[in-house]
Parts: sequence; structure tokens; C-alpha cells
Amino acid sequence: MIYLKIICYEFFMWLLALVALPKFLYHFLIYKKYHTSFLKRAGLNFSFPKLKKPVIWIHAVSLGETKAIVPLASQLKLAFPNYSLIISSITETGHEEAKKSISCADYHLYLPFDFSFLTKRVVSHFSPSLVLLSESDFWFNFLRHAKKAGAKIALVNGKLSSKSAKRFQQISFFSKELFDLFDLFCLQNQEYYQRFEELSIDCQRLSITGNLKFDCKQEHLLIKELEQWRKKLCLDGFILTIGSTHPLEEELFIPILQKLWKVWPNLKVLLIPRHLQRAQEVAKLFSAQSIHCLSYKSFDKQQTEKKKKAQVILLDIMGLLPIAYQLADLCIVGGSYTSKVGGHNILEPCEYGKPVIFGPYMHSQKELVTLVTQSEGGWQIEISKLYNKIVELLKNTPKRLQAGQKGKEMRQNLSGSTEKTIALLKPLLKK
Repeated sequence: MIYLKIICYEFFMWLLALVALPKFLYHFLIYKKYHTSFLKRAGLNFSFPKLKKPVIWIHAVSLGETKAIVPLASQLKLAFPNYSLIISSITETGHEEAKKSISCADYHLYLPFDFSFLTKRVVSHFSPSLVLLSESDFWFNFLRHAKKAGAKIALVNGKLSSKSAKRFQQISFFSKELFDLFDLFCLQNQEYYQRFEELSIDCQRLSITGNLKFDCKQEHLLIKELEQWRKKLCLDGFILTIGSTHPLEEELFIPILQKLWKVWPNLKVLLIPRHLQRAQEVAKLFSAQSIHCLSYKSFDKQQTEKKKKAQVILLDIMGLLPIAYQLADLCIVGGSYTSKVGGHNILEPCEYGKPVIFGPYMHSQKELVTLVTQSEGGWQIEISKLYNKIVELLKNTPKRLQAGQKGKEMRQNLSGSTEKTIALLKPLLKK
């Protein structure tokens, strides 16, 4: 029976690849996406080092998941010095973030497409002792071959949306096979615990360890460094940072910004798309509305007068989002004004004592919404009320500063998930 399931899954993966091919080619040719990752994920450029120590393998699909596992990866390296650590990613932004933030790892790689002949080759090469998956990226062939190679498998910072839970219940004949591969589930909260429990997973393998994102501490710029950035970007008025935007969100923000500029002409907007390959597309949107927009890549080449005239500065280089939040007087976190995403990490502005606004679509970040709203560090605002809320905060500096301080205090009190997770992982590495 298991062989029939494997054949069905393999057939599904090939079918999915054929269906996705036109969209892939469009993004490959038009947006220049996947140029770095495709050959490596397709097995056409496999070249791996020989690691002398046994391997702990952490897989984090993209940027958000990678950021979340930074403290865990660092602590694992310290707790298990006799093991090599490798980090795999799927997206190019996640891969670059892993190389930058988890430089202690012995190797970084792209996870191959989940075809049996590809994953078997990579897993056989590294023969991991422990495989950790971050959040909810389940790849059957990868996990199956890791288990065959003798690896213990755990989900860390685990989560499961209600939509995914229903899908897994509908294909229980397959999902049971998938989740039986796991030795341990370290989950973010009680809500996710219940969803995994409803999939008939043994409660002895389920534990609530909290959200690893709460343990992530960002580097804070010195006052002198912040002043240097303000001077570099010609920032002398109110600064609104809009981070992690997705398609259609910028179009929603444009009419609101145009109204704001009529009242506050010196308002500067720092905008960071979630996927930086969209930067040119976003710049065209602003230009079409006669909004002065400059990209960070070309900023130094512009004349001082043009820099000062810029209403929107498009930060189109990796790693600038934390700086943009620190420069801001008020932050808006994207991915929350489109139902297709479900929100991003609204704790990031709180880290720096900045008040944060986010939209109605936060179904992937419910816990964060509760934390931020209950602490009064930010507000969940519909697009129709966004202009009025921004105006209120522009006029009321004490309220804005107080919200930022409350969010910062809340953020400082969140920690401990990394230690709980490592304590549960230790028995898996005991022989």
C-alpha cells in the first residue's frame, strides 16, 4: 500500500510541475526570478562538500521562516558542537538570509524539488542524524528518504492553518503516512496543537513550545548611525515606513498617500516590497501617478535636489527593512491588506519601539495580532479607515510615542521558545 501512495505522490508532483511550468517561465523571463536557484533545485548543479561530523539539517522554506530559526540554529550549534549544521531553503531571499544570519552553519543549500530521484541523492550524501522542518513546509519524499537514512525528524515552530488541516483530513490515507515520519512536533500555540491532534497524531509527540520569532532580536542602530541614514536619504520630515508589501497593496496605498501629501507635503515614505524583484513594477505604479519615486540602488547617483524631492524611496536591496523600521515615525506592515497572504511579522516594528498599523487579513498571524493589540502597541485598521488613522497619529505625537513604548515593552517580555525546543530535541540525538 505504501508503494502505491509513493507512486501517486510522485505522479502528483510531476503533474504539478507541468501545470506550474507556464507561470514559472513567465516569472523566470519577465521578473528574472529563480535564476540562481533553479539549476540547483533541479539537480543540474549538485556539488556538496563532505562533512566529517554527523549532521543536523534545518529546512526553512523562505525569508520569514529563516529569520525565525536564527536563534535556534545558533543555540543548536553551541549545544551540539560535535555535529555539523546545514541549512536548506527554497527561495532565493531565504537562502541569502540564511547565509547572512546563520553564518555559523557548515553548509547552506537549496532543497531540491521533491522528486524521489533528487531528494534521495542529496539525503544520501549528507545522511542527517536529525532533520528539523520550520513551521509548515512538508515534503514527503525528502522526509521519507531522511527517515530511511536513519534520521530523527521534528517540526519546530510548527503551525497549521485551518484550511491546510481540512485538506489533510480529506486525504487522511496520505497525511497519516506523512505525519508518521515525525518523531516530534514543537508547536507555536494551543490552536495549532488542537489541529494536529485532530489529525490523529499521538499526543505524546505534540508539545507547545511557543513562537521562535519571539526570540529573534534585531541589531539596533546607534543614534549616530540613524542620523547618518537620515542624512543619506534626505529625510527631514515625518517618515512612514511601509514594509513587506505584495501585489495590489501598493495600489491601495497610493490614493491614501496622495491625500496625505496634500496636507503634509514633507512626508517621506520608505517602501519595501516583500519580493524585491517587484521593485521595478512598483516604481512604475508610482510614476504612473506622478509620484516622485527613487530606488535605493540608484539613489547615490541622483542629484541632491532630486533626492530631496523624492516622496517615496523604494528600498530594493536585501537587509534594509530593519533600518527602515528604525527610521520610521510610524510603520505599516504589508501582507495584511490582501487575503492571499495572511500577514507578516508585526512584532518587528515593536522591537524598535515603533507604533505599527496592519490590515484585516492576518489569519496566518493571529497570535501576533492579539499580542500587539492587547499591548496597545499597534492597530488593525481596514483600508477605508487607514487615512484617518494615519492623520490621527500624525497630529498626536504623544499617543504615537506611547504606543511605540508599549509595543517595545511587550516585545521585550517575549522569549523562551528556543530553550524549550532544544530541551525536547536533545533526547532525539541521544544514541
